[in-house]
Amino acid sequence: MSLVQLSNYLSSQKQNLKKLVQVLSKSFKYVSILGIDTNGKKYIVQKTGISINDTFWCERGFVVRVHNGINYTEFSFNNLTEDNLDSLIKDMKDKVEQNLERLKSSSIKISSYPVIKDKEMEKQFNGSVKILPDEVNIKDKIYKMTEIRDKALKISKYLVDFIVAYEEVHISKVFVTNQKMLEQSYIWSEGRFTAIVRKNNNTEYFYKTFSGLKGIELLDEMETEYEDVVAIAINLLDSEKIKPDEYDIICDPSIAGLIAHGAFGHSVEMDMFVKNRSKASEYFNKSIASDMVTIHDGNTIVNDVGSYMFDDEGTI
Repeated sequence: MSLVQLSNYLSSQKQNLKKLVQVLSKSFKYVSILGIDTNGKKYIVQKTGISINDTFWCERGFVVRVHNGINYTEFSFNNLTEDNLDSLIKDMKDKVEQNLERLKSSSIKISSYPVIKDKEMEKQFNGSVKILPDEVNIKDKIYKMTEIRDKALKISKYLVDFIVAYEEVHISKVFVTNQKMLEQSYIWSEGRFTAIVRKNNNTEYFYKTFSGLKGIELLDEMETEYEDVVAIAINLLDSEKIKPDEYDIICDPSIAGLIAHGAFGHSVEMDMFVKNRSKASEYFNKSIASDMVTIHDGNTIVNDVGSYMFDDEGTI
């Protein structure tokens, strides 16, 4: 296994971030800085061609949050050097003062929030993968995906296309306050097979997804599944439509969790409470399911794409 190292860019910025926090702390009772450097690629191989693009998740920059004496003000920027440090600090102080004056002179009711009390903490998380994405060149990745596509297309005359998609993302983050120094760096990958089939005038498709805190090894895992994806798609050509009705169903934990998320997860988001649109507000401290049912909301219960050590506000 190979450890996933923090990006060179964020590693080179840590001293600047610490200095920025120290200087701003002379003017504000709370200061935090989040640094993010995320990059990756998305590959798609299908009958009509090949595409290679940056992942949608690419981002690089910083968010500073300060307690302005009443509540919090945030600043974001994507360029930090020793040369622009002083001008950044002056700009932040000026904007805090200007924003507060503007709010006080308006008719807007200003909500106040207490100063965050941090516990002293220094933590670091480095994920691990079998094969780092940078250890395999783009040509070899495309060759592997093309090989899978070609083997799938030979299975049946009903196949119109077989699409192989693969995406790799390297996330690096640091979170700095006077009390905290947090770092995390990990890689997640996801893939997808889509089989499109046609018989007479009937067209069907079936897809299967793959994901995990993994590197290129995900493609090896995917390779064992393409025959099943084609077989299910072909079976759909002769399948009958489900009659609309109520049915008892049995779900595995991943689908049960998805249903729970859709059914009441969104209704406990804070904006829904503010707008008085949350059904969940009627059920505080009440049981909403059988005693046989348990649900756990946490990002460390499993080792998967949604797992991480701390969030963007520095909460472990």
